[in-house]
Amino acid sequence: MVKSDLVQPLFIGRWRTASGSFKVLPTLGVVAVSCSLMQSAAAQQSLEEVTVTGTRIVRDGYEAPTPLTVIGIDDLQTQSSTGNVADTLNMQPVFQVSQTPEGSSRGTSAGTQGTNVLSLRGLGPTRTLTLLDGQRSVPSLLNGSVDTNNFPTQLISRVDVVTGGASAVYGSDAVAGVTNFVLDRTFTGLKSEASYGISDYGDAANYLFNVAGGFPFANDRGHILLSGEIADSDGIQPGAGNREWNRGGWGIMVNPNYTASNGQPRLLVRPEIALSNATPGGIIVSGPLRGTAFGEGGVPFQFNYGPITNDPWMQGGDWRASEIRHDRAGSLHPEVKRENVFGRASFNLTDGVTVFAQLASSKTTTHTLPWPAFQAGNGPTILSGNPFIPDTVQQRMDALGVASFRIGSMNYDLPGTENLTRRQTDRIVLGADGLFDAFNSEWTWNVYFQHGETDSRNEISGNMRRAEYAKAVDAVVGPNGTTICRVQLTNPAERCVPWNPLGTGVNGTNRGESYLAAIQYVTGTASVDENLVQKVYSASVTGQAFNTWAGPVSLAFNLEYRDEEASAKPDANSGNWFSGNFQAFDATIDVKEFAIEAVVPLAQTLDLNAAARYTDYSQAGDVTTWKVGVVFAPISQLSLRSTFSRDIRAPNFLELFTNVNSGFRSAFDPFTNTIPQFFGRNRGNPNLTPEESETFEVGLVFSPEFLPGLRASVDYWNIKVEEAIGGANDDQVLQFCFQGRTEFCNNIVRDSNGVIIELIQTPFNLASQTISGIDFEATYSMSAESLNSSWPGELSFNVRGTHYLESEVDDGLGAGPIDTLGHGGQRLNGPAEWGAIASINYKNEALRASLIARAQASQVIDNRNIVCLSSCPPRPTNGGDLIEDNSLDGYFYLDASLAYAFDIGSASRLEVFLNVRNLLNEDPGIVPQGPTDFTYVSPLSRGQTGYDLLGRMYRVGVRLRM
Repeated sequence: MVKSDLVQPLFIGRWRTASGSFKVLPTLGVVAVSCSLMQSAAAQQSLEEVTVTGTRIVRDGYEAPTPLTVIGIDDLQTQSSTGNVADTLNMQPVFQVSQTPEGSSRGTSAGTQGTNVLSLRGLGPTRTLTLLDGQRSVPSLLNGSVDTNNFPTQLISRVDVVTGGASAVYGSDAVAGVTNFVLDRTFTGLKSEASYGISDYGDAANYLFNVAGGFPFANDRGHILLSGEIADSDGIQPGAGNREWNRGGWGIMVNPNYTASNGQPRLLVRPEIALSNATPGGIIVSGPLRGTAFGEGGVPFQFNYGPITNDPWMQGGDWRASEIRHDRAGSLHPEVKRENVFGRASFNLTDGVTVFAQLASSKTTTHTLPWPAFQAGNGPTILSGNPFIPDTVQQRMDALGVASFRIGSMNYDLPGTENLTRRQTDRIVLGADGLFDAFNSEWTWNVYFQHGETDSRNEISGNMRRAEYAKAVDAVVGPNGTTICRVQLTNPAERCVPWNPLGTGVNGTNRGESYLAAIQYVTGTASVDENLVQKVYSASVTGQAFNTWAGPVSLAFNLEYRDEEASAKPDANSGNWFSGNFQAFDATIDVKEFAIEAVVPLAQTLDLNAAARYTDYSQAGDVTTWKVGVVFAPISQLSLRSTFSRDIRAPNFLELFTNVNSGFRSAFDPFTNTIPQFFGRNRGNPNLTPEESETFEVGLVFSPEFLPGLRASVDYWNIKVEEAIGGANDDQVLQFCFQGRTEFCNNIVRDSNGVIIELIQTPFNLASQTISGIDFEATYSMSAESLNSSWPGELSFNVRGTHYLESEVDDGLGAGPIDTLGHGGQRLNGPAEWGAIASINYKNEALRASLIARAQASQVIDNRNIVCLSSCPPRPTNGGDLIEDNSLDGYFYLDASLAYAFDIGSASRLEVFLNVRNLLNEDPGIVPQGPTDFTYVSPLSRGQTGYDLLGRMYRVGVRLRM
């Protein structure tokens, strides 16, 4: 019996079978993998069975036709500056727009802070299925996403990335592919790592300590695996630290001089763009006193708007006075603390039956400083006579007959919001596998039960209580001459503590009792407790049913039942907060599935692989997925493969049932020609059905005999998603309502003055998406002695890349498809035209060294935009605009690693290592944002575009193996 624990993907070539004969093996995927896997595969002299990600079939000499990239342990170690596996994977071109700690540090309501959720092909995290050792893992978020931080990284032997649809084999969510973290189940001994990292700017300090052990027992009939990990990152907060690229104030604003006939661009892309309607201590935004701002101690001053002003933006002037990215903007990287423990025990009851139990627990705590309590133009209205108004301003009000004024403010006297997310995921798996004889052959079976649970608590402290704040700033002089809230004139018993919104340091700089009392009145902590439980019952059987003229026909059957429950319990004040107005939530979903897969040899060099899966969702109905693939290896040096599949993604809890206030948003209101700030709400749609997609792939793998050690592959792929789940964004809702589509007007809530106070987004099955490209990979390994007889060891060269040919999205709302290829702006994201990673590696008995290059093509802000400086054409009607600069830079980064190992005694080995990421400390490209949304609390670049936001990162450490 050959244990599946020992199996690894193999390259095309000639391999000795158990009988001693030679046979040509077809290939599974992108075959040029890491040097370590190449060496381990080449070292095998016999092989009975091979199991690989992308298929449930276990068959002598078989590899499936779906492309596969394998990231080996050497890559995971040498390419990491943080010790986090997901950070290394996201350097690969096949991963686009993944959810990273940098990208999730500025939101509050979604609860995604600190998570690492992978996204293949730029199709989004919800369309990438993430597995742990071939099994589903309990989601970390209500949208079904799995946080890879929870996995026992010290026991991961490799990561298999299936870059193609695999729903027929593994079920829902595998539209873009599957990422499988493969455990080293037979590891024996003890290993540990201790490392420390820091950026070139002296921030983002992080440390990692882990230990893992594997121990056989009962005369090798049983095996125990144990591991533990502690990781801590200080993050970068607030703002982006000392990074100069974030201090230029780049942004996009509407040109105030634009008309439909004067030939000027409508959108200006400039440095020194900042808010015109909010300052740290407040500014009067309209009326005869417009531009009167309040500084330290409440001292009024006249704000200089600069040469270009178009509320809420301006360019130049006192732009630094309203620029908050340097001290109060969202954290560039959150503070993240992780604690993971993992255990697995297996025991061979007989030669043909093994039982196992697996237990894992992960705790993650994330702390961010998302933003101050910003009120860009929509702060409180201050009535004449308010004792907080400076005397000089009150005198002007009296002289001009001004009864009130409205301010915009960043409320720097308030403590600023802090987001603390605690998340714990526990998972237990009980199962058994074994062998039995049927149809004159040996069959394998596997059954398991999984119970997984994620409990999370999301808190936003320093959070403004909107109703209390409104009362506190509406102050008057009381009967005894003290300052009180106006509401206390008619109700003296009402608890209200006045708050001065006009200036900074005006509410008690000594932080005395009066200040603390006011803070406790106008701020508090919003919170929500979420719980998600997933139960999985699974059974599968695989074997050879009969023989044909070309060889044995293999079959695999799988039954699975999943039951998921999710709930959310917000605090009692929800709905009254500035941010984090969580809503109660309670829902269940169950799924029943049956799948069959077959491998049919049609000739000695031609195999057919087919699979089908029937799935019944309690909420979204039933659906059938399928896959057909072939592998043709006419000669030992060449293998051709092709796959055609139908895949699905079922709607998740949030898309079906959510009713959550996502915080403040902004959009252009065509009814008032303003850009108001309002609360955004996301409401689920229980009538959603599964997304459906079709994937076609064709490729070849080449391993020439005339150049041993060279292996190369190229694959064309095309993915079309229909009935995709999407919705109208805020701008579209307003525009459609303005055009007379009344169904969208129902999603807009206005106050008595016609100002938007809430806008609702609802998903539906109308969208579609098409994306295609060419993957290429080549690996060459050679003996260093062939270059110089005094150089022991091995050299290897590896390059992986993707050339995207098409990326198109149609929201189904009538505007037609949008080309998102190379689209890196804020409104829509699409992949760059190409991206690549290449490495040069040297390895001998003691030394390992690598130099890695990462590159990506330049992008644009929006493909629909028309670039012009003068004589501009009419404004496009497809959602684009007239813009003076639409470009986004590409990038080229170099990383390096060096490791040296020492033998300690006869059975232990100590390795010291240094990894440097972004060796040349290249700044990221600037991604100017605006004119809508809250770009003033976001960095001037975006990690989702592939840019390295942290700069040069060092990581030094030791690894011990015994």
